[in-house]
Amino acid sequence: MAQLADYVAAERDGALLVAAYAEGRIEGTELDLAVETAYPWDGDVRLTVERAPDGPYGLLLRIPAWSRGATLTINGEPLVAEPVDGWLRVERRWKAGDEVRLTLPMPVRAHGSHPHLDATRGTVSLARGPLVYCVEQQDSPDAAVDDLVIGVPDIVNANIGRRDEAVVLTLTATAAPPPSAELYPELPLEQALPETTVTATFVPYFLWGNRGPEAMRVWVRTPDATYGKKAK
Repeated sequence: MAQLADYVAAERDGALLVAAYAEGRIEGTELDLAVETAYPWDGDVRLTVERAPDGPYGLLLRIPAWSRGATLTINGEPLVAEPVDGWLRVERRWKAGDEVRLTLPMPVRAHGSHPHLDATRGTVSLARGPLVYCVEQQDSPDAAVDDLVIGVPDIVNANIGRRDEAVVLTLTATAAPPPSAELYPELPLEQALPETTVTATFVPYFLWGNRGPEAMRVWVRTPDATYGKKAK
């Protein structure tokens, strides 16, 4: 924790670099900022200049790799600029009271896995903003988490809700239990699998394990990873 400030902001070559977004104050040698944000639950970041040098000074804001369509305004005026190597740079003569507002859109994303990775082949995971999500058995009362099947459309259409301060994701999934208890059953060429539509809630990965020892999954099966053909 003592090193946290070193990861939030730094100074280099006449500029203040803001690398992580958190509520608080950033005190540099030349530029002081007050930061207001609910990040990582929300992508709206507001930075207010509290102290500024007499001449031009640079401000670099990190634009995460997952961010698409980030926007920036200064005192309400849009700034048209493209990030370079993940950083958006603004250099100007600042004054106390200047307001910089960064908006990072946070749609729900589906992430796949490289097909050469045995453990996660044929699965998909959920993410929103900088957070990876997981499903715990407590939030899947109608099906075992190992039997859940979700596709990319299910993920991108997930509902965004709240549990205390955290953002949780609720989506419609399919429960497709294996056709046999055997580890390596012989399968016919065509097999209709009974499927049930269920609701599953995904929580941020860092919050799992707080409600008792139950099963959890980050990587969930996709329709292509089920046995045989789907039941009509």
